[in-house]
Amino acid sequence: MTKFGGLNVGSLNDSGQFTPVSFDADGNLLVSSQPPAYGTIGSQTTQIDSTSETTIVTAGASGIYNDIIGFQITNQSATAVTVTIKDSTAGTTRKVFDLAANGGIVVNFPYGLPQSAAANNWTATLSASGVTVDVNVDFIESAESA
Repeated sequence: MTKFGGLNVGSLNDSGQFTPVSFDADGNLLVSSQPPAYGTIGSQTTQIDSTSETTIVTAGASGIYNDIIGFQITNQSATAVTVTIKDSTAGTTRKVFDLAANGGIVVNFPYGLPQSAAANNWTATLSASGVTVDVNVDFIESAESA
């Protein structure tokens, strides 16, 4: 029996160990544009109606990163609004989304939007008061960031 594979180098599991490859029933090499999930997948929904910085993903435990894999954000108001996403309270701005009146967005990050430090929350801040925005975040909890 012949084994096919390669050394696991430069990936999330940088072990240097032999890693087998996968083939389908016809012998075609299986390739995925999405990495395997490397932790527990979670989802959190938050409704925001003020300009105060608001937690949208609760901080992980010590040593745990929450890497974002998707946002679904809707504006329930007749006023356009900007949503600023940060990777901790008063932290670094990671994304800024402009939402049309009564509009919304869906954004996916196939390789994850990495959190810069473990055990931190993610926050959102609205540019205007008097609006209501629903923020749903899908994330991966892991001891290593993407």
